[in-house]
Amino acid sequence: SEWFLTAVDTTQWLQHVGKILSGAKYIAETIATGSNVLVHCSDGWDRTSQLTSLSMMLLDPYYRTFEGFLCVVEKEWMFCGHKFADRIGHDDAVSDSERSPIFLQFLDCVWQITSQYPEAFEFNEGLILDMAAASYSCRFG
Repeated sequence: SEWFLTAVDTTQWLQHVGKILSGAKYIAETIATGSNVLVHCSDGWDRTSQLTSLSMMLLDPYYRTFEGFLCVVEKEWMFCGHKFADRIGHDDAVSDSERSPIFLQFLDCVWQITSQYPEAFEFNEGLILDMAAASYSCRFG
């Protein structure tokens, strides 16, 4: 319905996803030419993880396997200190300014790529949906 499309447009979600994908593509293309790239957002744990993870997936087929995808999430998100609890914000003590669907945006970007190039991936939307559900389940912290 028109209401839904207006609501989605108001969030600018699709524009954000597009910018993240464009940034990851730019990084991957730059690295593919033999140049070095330094990626660092203002804090180092939101956009940085999104961009580096997606770039790795674009550049290296290993990260498009089941094992590789789990590895990139562990390496670029967990080990780099992404603030899952603050960004997901289940705790009432978390300020609204800290809440942000950063990991969910990343998963949406992965879904966009897997939808366009399913043959390049060992996994499908099932894993992406499971990761999204698990990240919001409170089961892991």
